[in-house]
Amino acid sequence: MESDTLPGNSRRYSRHTFADPLKVKVTSVTSAMTQDISQKGVSFQYKRKMEVGQSLEMWMMSKGVSVKGVVRVVVPLGRDEFRVGVEFQTPLGAYMELVDPDYKPAITEQDFRKYQRIEYRHPIYVKSEQWADATAADISFGGISFITADIMNPGDKLEVMLLGESISVEGSICSHLAHDEALYRVGVAFEHPQEDIVEVLLNNAGSFPSAG
Repeated sequence: MESDTLPGNSRRYSRHTFADPLKVKVTSVTSAMTQDISQKGVSFQYKRKMEVGQSLEMWMMSKGVSVKGVVRVVVPLGRDEFRVGVEFQTPLGAYMELVDPDYKPAITEQDFRKYQRIEYRHPIYVKSEQWADATAADISFGGISFITADIMNPGDKLEVMLLGESISVEGSICSHLAHDEALYRVGVAFEHPQEDIVEVLLNNAGSFPSAG
């Protein structure tokens, strides 16, 4: 297993093999195949040359996941064949497991506690462009996932209102998956770890109605 080196936290973004059909959009939509993935980014094999710094959107077809990113590396593999490395606009964080259920975070036990997801099924309010009702699915110190009927865009900023309207947390959408008919499961990475808030939520979970 390889690692993307980041100062002070080189293990958090371990890469692993991930072969999945991919749709890539720069100016038009074309097909590719992923090669490996981490919370921070993905690499894929592509038949067109791309430029470092280009922004693009990607759809992992079998997972129903849409993410945005920026090209960081382009390596020629042969005639009309390139390996492209893309950094996600927002790291996937704990929601990497939504992309690959077999994923196991290669991080320290202390950091894993920070990103470990805990079931939390309660009504919440979310705001991208306007406020909407949603139902939380799980939560961690690093983020939250929820079920909504609204279509949302990975990379967009979002405000989440918890415990009625008593706690507000900001973050970025990092995943958007089809959940059920006319419903979506959205993963949000908090701008900053929310240890205190998550502990308050879990301690008060019994004081607020749970969702079905």
